[in-house]
Amino acid sequence: MYRRRVTFHNPEVTSPPRSPNNDSIVDAIFTNLEGRRLGFIRAFSTDVETLHAASDPEDVNLCLFAYPNGTWEVKEPSSSVPSNLPQPVLGINFSRDGLSRLQWLTQVSIHSDSWLLSLAYYHGYSLTRDQRNTLFDRINDLPTLHESVVNEYIPSTVEDIFTNFTGRRDGFFRALFTDVDTLYGSCDPVKEEKLCLYAYPSGTWKVSPELMDYPSDLPEPVSRINFARARMTRREWRQLVARHSDSWLLSLAFFYGSKLSRDERNELFDLINDQPTLYEEVTSTRYNNYPRTVEEIFTDFAGRLSGFLRAFFIDVDALYASCDPALENLCLYAYPNETWNVSPPLDIPTDLPEPVLGINFVRDEMLRHAWLQFVALHCDLWLLSVAFFFGWSLSHDDRNRLFDLINDRPTLYDQVTNRPPT
Repeated sequence: MYRRRVTFHNPEVTSPPRSPNNDSIVDAIFTNLEGRRLGFIRAFSTDVETLHAASDPEDVNLCLFAYPNGTWEVKEPSSSVPSNLPQPVLGINFSRDGLSRLQWLTQVSIHSDSWLLSLAYYHGYSLTRDQRNTLFDRINDLPTLHESVVNEYIPSTVEDIFTNFTGRRDGFFRALFTDVDTLYGSCDPVKEEKLCLYAYPSGTWKVSPELMDYPSDLPEPVSRINFARARMTRREWRQLVARHSDSWLLSLAFFYGSKLSRDERNELFDLINDQPTLYEEVTSTRYNNYPRTVEEIFTDFAGRLSGFLRAFFIDVDALYASCDPALENLCLYAYPNETWNVSPPLDIPTDLPEPVLGINFVRDEMLRHAWLQFVALHCDLWLLSVAFFFGWSLSHDDRNRLFDLINDRPTLYDQVTNRPPT
């Protein structure tokens, strides 16, 4: 059940202590995030058995929290609604037994990444544009929790091996389609190194010389793909790389599955064989469903932002009236088609991060303008959280580009408070 109304205390916006030194504000927020990130890393690695046991599906809605001192905790969410701080995704325990261990950890890690970013920009709501860029650059230089979880996990079950396979396949697909120009440019035949194309369970890829630190017991991808480029057309070379990538994916899957039973190996092969091969993809003209790009994510963001702007300005009286404190917990949603609505929260855990819960409960405890500022700030956080939830598999540079596009737009909080862009 969702949380019912409780008394809300201290509804004003809270943030870290301010300092005359602007750089120290960013430092304080980043240090806070680093500590919380360390807590999540511990939960997903050394403490993973404890995390798994603590997330009992028979329990109430549970959240995974991490703290600035590097610790973590599974517990019920804040009893105050709306809470002063953004809350992590609700109900992680309910999906635990319906997914493989890796799938569940992956899902929780993606939501934890979104929460860390949301929390950082909640504390940094008053930063200037340049300060927000500085903060994001520092955050973006850290591996995401999702990358840390999936790239370091050694699969052993059919489900986990197949998840590893599909993640790496997504990386190859990105290299051969979305990033094909970058891939082609990376494989310069003039280079003397014997280059390989690697793909990782996080859906990323890299061209590099044969990795000396690559686990020696794992199969190696084909070498010298750069030398082959010189004697083929671009189309032929791409097909050759796709065929070798298919072979490496299969050899890696059955390396991990060496201890599976005969029936389990058959099950794994059936799962893999139901996927189109990379070679089939690059030789086919039918495939149009590419992963979401920076441009697509920003278009989604801009549409939702327009929906919120409509709510806060054109439809503000309707927004205010729809947030009746006598009703159940309500959230403000905005959609890519520039519309909005106020409704109870959706089923949890949701595919998308949830907006702040219970905005109606504080409506009559604040001046109207202060309430609108409060809701606007949380809507800004939700927009950022959703954008980077969609962009979990973007490269480092693409994440920077996406944030630059978002950061060039005035925030809802800026517009509601009439704060000039800085």
